[in-house]
Amino acid sequence: MLKRLRDILLRNWSFKLLSVAFAFVLWIFVTTKTPSEEVPVEVKIVYKNWPEDLVTLDDPPQSLLVRVAGPKLVLKSLAKRVLYYEIDLKGTRRGRSMFSIIPSKINGLPPGLEVTSINPSYFNLTFDKKVKRVLPVKLITISEPKEGYRIKRIRVSPKMVEVVGPESVLKGMKEIPTEAVDIADASFPIEREVMLDQTIKHLQFPSGDTVNVSIDIEPVWVSRVFKNVPITVINTSLDHRVEPSVLTIKLTMIESGIKSLKPEDIKLLVDAKGLPAGEHLVVPVLKLPEEMLLQKQPKLPEVKVRLWESGKPASRKPSE
Repeated sequence: MLKRLRDILLRNWSFKLLSVAFAFVLWIFVTTKTPSEEVPVEVKIVYKNWPEDLVTLDDPPQSLLVRVAGPKLVLKSLAKRVLYYEIDLKGTRRGRSMFSIIPSKINGLPPGLEVTSINPSYFNLTFDKKVKRVLPVKLITISEPKEGYRIKRIRVSPKMVEVVGPESVLKGMKEIPTEAVDIADASFPIEREVMLDQTIKHLQFPSGDTVNVSIDIEPVWVSRVFKNVPITVINTSLDHRVEPSVLTIKLTMIESGIKSLKPEDIKLLVDAKGLPAGEHLVVPVLKLPEEMLLQKQPKLPEVKVRLWESGKPASRKPSE
């Protein structure tokens, strides 16, 4: 077996030696004679052995911008390679640490290339103790409800959330705000899912970063007294008279409506359709513009309506 293997290796040994020599010369030619270029490449940063009890107060860089120079053929091969740089955080302590980038430790870079620049060539990270707290959620609202309305009640579920982050950040926090909810011109209840505030850096929410909120919107009710509101009889061809002819009424409406309501907008109507000549006790009906919203209809008293044919005296006996 060994003899056969030796025969295979030694067979045409001169040609084999010549092939190896030719390949070596070709490699020397490619790496020395091929025109050289410089290109930028992105190198991913891989952090390993991150201490479980620490969290950074900074935004760790995720990649490096590296410029490399070398033969075109070698540079083309970079497109098929995964370049990365490992940073070992084992033994890192609380406080500020500096990390310098060493070109020779870039993984995946083929031989024959030279690193001409690295950005950043170093960076600092400040580490703090990782702590966990449970804080109440505060809903943030902007703008105002529709005129004449107000917020009656705000409900948030869950009311408390678990927060993980740097001790120096969480130490002074009494609540976790949400993203702002715009309630401009709202006149109906609002229910939606809202994100917790993401602008506070380096915080994590193990149970989720959203809460459900419910905002109850109610009218602002305002009362106003209107005096000497005339009573009008409709739907009759008979002569008529109403006693009393005017009433004082109290209306409770949305604030914006009560401000814009004019006395001439208020109608007290007695519908005499089908009523015969004589005296009748009738409760007037209140009519307002359609857009006016009453909290409740006011209780109006009965009025005496006298109906008679033209040229005849009015009956004095109220209709049963």
